Amino acid sequence: MIKDLLTNLNSKEKARIKSEEISKLNHKGSYDDPKYGIKVEIKDITAIEDGISLYARAWKGTNQLGFGNDGTIEWEHFIIHNPPILVDDTNGTIIRKSTDIEGVEKIRKLREAPILAIQETLAHIVKLVGKENTEIISGRTGNTTSTFFPAAGAASPVDGYVYHNTSTVWATAHDAANGAAAETGEATMQASSARVTISRIYTLFDTSAIPDADVISAATYSLFVTSVNNADNDGDDFVSVVTTTPANTNNLVVGDYSQIITTEQHDTTQRKDLTSVSTSAYLDWTLNATGIASILKTGITKFGVREGHDIINSAVLDDAANVGDRLFASQADEAGTTQDPKLVVVHGAAAVASNFLLMGV
Repeated sequence: MIKDLLTNLNSKEKARIKSEEISKLNHKGSYDDPKYGIKVEIKDITAIEDGISLYARAWKGTNQLGFGNDGTIEWEHFIIHNPPILVDDTNGTIIRKSTDIEGVEKIRKLREAPILAIQETLAHIVKLVGKENTEIISGRTGNTTSTFFPAAGAASPVDGYVYHNTSTVWATAHDAANGAAAETGEATMQASSARVTISRIYTLFDTSAIPDADVISAATYSLFVTSVNNADNDGDDFVSVVTTTPANTNNLVVGDYSQIITTEQHDTTQRKDLTSVSTSAYLDWTLNATGIASILKTGITKFGVREGHDIINSAVLDDAANVGDRLFASQADEAGTTQDPKLVVVHGAAAVASNFLLMGV
C-alpha cells in the first residue's frame, strides 16, 4: 500500500512518494461521478515534485463544461498538490480516532483507493470551476487549475483549531490573547461560538508553486463539514473565511488564538448560515479580490474560519448549556483523503498586448 511507504517521512517526502505512485496507475479514460452529476475524461497524468499534473474535460449531464475565464477551454490543465489516496468507507480497515473538546470520541473508517480518490477530488474541482452554456473551442487547452491541501498533524502547512473555554464571560473569552488548547492531530476541527467557548479554525496551504508572473483569476476555499450545531439561530449564526497569522507554519500554539483576523475574504453573500449548511459534503466559499490577494505565490497562504458571533464580537445569548453555534470539519489526514481542507486556484500567464496596441495603433 502507498500508505505504508509514508512512514516516518516529512510532508514534502510524503507528497513526492504519493505523486510517484499515483502516476504509475492507469487513470486515463472517462468516469461518472454521481455525487456532483459530472462526467470527467482524463487524457493523461504525470508526476510532479509534490503532486500530479493532468488534462481533463467534463460534462454535466449532456452539456459539456467549459473552462477558463470565458469558458472556451475544452481541456483544462489540473495540478493537484499533495494528492489524496484514501476514501471514506464504513467497512474500511484504516481507523482514525480522536477526541473533541467536549470529550466526545470521533471514529473515521477509510480505505486506500488512489484512483477513486483522484476521481472524487477532480469531480469536486470541476464542479467549482467548470462553466455551463459557453462557446467551447474544440481542442483548446487551458492554463492551470491548481489544488492545495494542508499537511497532517504538526507539519507545514499545518491545519487545526485553537479554542478558549476557561472563562465565564464572553468578552474575556473573545478578547483573550491565548486559548486553552491548540489541536493539530484530530479527525475534525471546529469553528464555534458558545456562551463562553470560542473555537477558531486555521488552515495553511503551500501555494508557492503558482508562478510569480501568473495572474490568479479565481479561487475557492472548501471545508468538508461533518456536523453542525445551531443553538443560537439569530442571524449572526454564519461561518466565514478569514486570514490567520500563526507563529509557525508547522504547528499551532495557544498564542495563535488571537492571531486571526476579522476581515472576510469573500463577499458577505458568501457567509454560510448554519441553518442551510449540509453535512457530509464540502462547503465552498468563492473568494473575492481581497481573498485572492491573500494567496501568496511565494510561500504559505494562511486562511482560517470563524463563526459569525466571533467575527462581529456579539455574545451568544440564551445558551446555558454552552452548546452555541458550531461547524465541525475534517482535518487533513496523514495520507490525504477526499475530505481534507482544500484551496482551488485558477491562474495563468498575464495577457500580452498585441503589437498594434504597443505601437499605439
